[in-house]
Amino acid sequence: MENYCNSVFPWRNKVSEIGPNFFIVGAAKSGTSALAYLLGQNSDIFMSPVKEPYYFCNKPEVSKNEYFSLFQGSERFIARGEATTGYLYDPSSPQKIKDFCVNAKIIVILRNPVAMAYSLWRYMVLNGNEKLSFLDALDAEAERERNIDHLHLAGRPENYLYIQRASYYNQILRYYRVFGENQVLVLGFEEFTRNPNAVIRSTYRFLGVRDDFIPTMSRVNDGGVARSRYLQWVTTQEYKILKKTVPLRWRRSIRSALKGLNFNPLPRQKPPCLPEWVSLRLQGDIKAMSGLKNVDGVLANWISDEV
Repeated sequence: MENYCNSVFPWRNKVSEIGPNFFIVGAAKSGTSALAYLLGQNSDIFMSPVKEPYYFCNKPEVSKNEYFSLFQGSERFIARGEATTGYLYDPSSPQKIKDFCVNAKIIVILRNPVAMAYSLWRYMVLNGNEKLSFLDALDAEAERERNIDHLHLAGRPENYLYIQRASYYNQILRYYRVFGENQVLVLGFEEFTRNPNAVIRSTYRFLGVRDDFIPTMSRVNDGGVARSRYLQWVTTQEYKILKKTVPLRWRRSIRSALKGLNFNPLPRQKPPCLPEWVSLRLQGDIKAMSGLKNVDGVLANWISDEV
């Protein structure tokens, strides 16, 4: 049966290990989809057609063959990349990436932590996974973290840890320690939305590709709500028979198309006032970040915001 499947579905056969040499590692809900889309328009850059494969996470979502099949035919490109926001939060990811590509270049794009946490919560609500209000979810976070392996939460469990995900200091520090500061580019979501061409150009230079190309701008991954809860549930399930017979990029494309049909966009909303313990924690994290190199421009955009 295995040989039959491999002959009918050749993508399952062993593929060469030509993979990425740069990674967009996060943060979640901070413009990584838009950044990947814009970078992929440059003729010197190959971007994985599938976002969020989580291959270098503690719990990968794809097999080795599936992962490297995403980069087949990319040999001629100067820069080959993929984007997985889980790599920033997962403590095991930096070393796993370095073990694969010692000279990998790491791109991090950070958003005001309050806005990021709230946007991640809205995303989880949209997907039909989060049942608690934003403030109730924050209150439940400590207990969720203690029992994360026993709660049987839908989706990736770390996506329910909104304040943990928005506490960037240790996440950035891990990459600096593993790769060194010169191999890590830290961008700001706020500057990216305000002046995308300048941010893209600086990213081109970091990657060593032509920097005279101006990509076509487009809004990517806007927030909204599901029209049908049932269809939303269907799109979040994993189907073993499809994993065995349908290539990863086709599965993701089908899922994205169904989500698009079921999508009702909503205007952006300001987060509610935070509990004092959340504000103090995030303020402490930002203060710690101020001691890191190459983040001053990012933090400057958060100074006037209430955290």
